Amino acid sequence: MNYTNDSDVRFYTNMGFYVGVYNYRGAGESTGVVTPDNTVSDALHVVALMKSHYRATLSVVHGISIGGYVVQGCTTHSPFVVYDRNFRDMDSLVAHFVRGRFITLSCTASFLAFLVRLCRGWPMPVASRVDIKKPSLLIFDPDDEIAVFPASLLMGLTDRFYRRDETTEKLEELMDKEYGEFQQALAKLLEELQTSLEYVDQKWGGASGKNVMESGELTDRMKILLLTLHTEILGIPFINAVREDYMNGNTEKWNELKRIMTVWRQRVENVDSSAFSVDKTVEVLETFPEKDEVIDRLTGVVRAWELGEA
Repeated sequence: MNYTNDSDVRFYTNMGFYVGVYNYRGAGESTGVVTPDNTVSDALHVVALMKSHYRATLSVVHGISIGGYVVQGCTTHSPFVVYDRNFRDMDSLVAHFVRGRFITLSCTASFLAFLVRLCRGWPMPVASRVDIKKPSLLIFDPDDEIAVFPASLLMGLTDRFYRRDETTEKLEELMDKEYGEFQQALAKLLEELQTSLEYVDQKWGGASGKNVMESGELTDRMKILLLTLHTEILGIPFINAVREDYMNGNTEKWNELKRIMTVWRQRVENVDSSAFSVDKTVEVLETFPEKDEVIDRLTGVVRAWELGEA
């Protein structure tokens, strides 16, 4: 298989790295039968080959999807690890689809059967084996339809390190209080604007922060609403939690976000969001002259996250 035009490969070659890519056994022109163990041993063989034949020094190992299992087995050989849209383990992935959600994801019964067969022979624990002391980059997509978010490596690591104690309870009580006030303010503002969250999300959900700020069609209050809804907390769009709760009464996504905040807010060095990060949103909100109780409550949850008070 030719990886010359692969975007991940180009990312590294454009920075001057040499990239070694290989096919799993039985894929492409590789022979044999792939197993969880030989995915790792083959990767280590590639590393050894690069060192012996090309005198290359390994700088990064990058694993996409099931490659997360491979790279966690190679961490002692690399100074830096990239986990790219991985799942926590195969059991969790299958369990998510078995609960029936695969119907909404347009997955077929044959895909589900494939996952079940794969799970029986490939438990592939990743989250339980990740060395968090190793410098790493964790890439995830909250809307991934295969490495679905509840079964993602991020949620696996969150559950691994989540501890229900007095400190956690106090922090989550504060977050729930801010969130409850946000929901009340959201309802009031939507009534004032004579619109619905569904309409706002459908019409402006894909707009960038810059487009929102520069729009001549939007009032300042609508801009504040959009910026708040589409703030990303540790890379996760706030709207993902708000939408399910406000429209369907489902707080599962809010509880996921709350656990992630509890575990990671003090441990992650930096987050590269695809939209507005919390600190950027706060910076922009401070420029708006129009303030009142509803706006303060609406944006209070974002400010609390940025200041570390929630």
